[in-house]
Amino acid sequence: MAETVQSRVGNVETACVVLGESHHIGVGKKLIDSDRIDVLNPTPDDLGLLAKFNIYVWDFIDSARDRL
Repeated sequence: MAETVQSRVGNVETACVVLGESHHIGVGKKLIDSDRIDVLNPTPDDLGLLAKFNIYVWDFIDSARDRL
């Protein structure tokens, strides 16, 4: 998702991207370092239990991929 947002930066002057809770942190972390995108809320203040679980699982999968 972050790559898709970054690939469209040159096509628009202003945009608003709304993400679901489970995607919010991952996409926010990837876009926060962009010099062409202003990320207003990279991490939500209060995550629900399901979103926390999803993020934990994906972090585990990512760390396993990094080891391969």
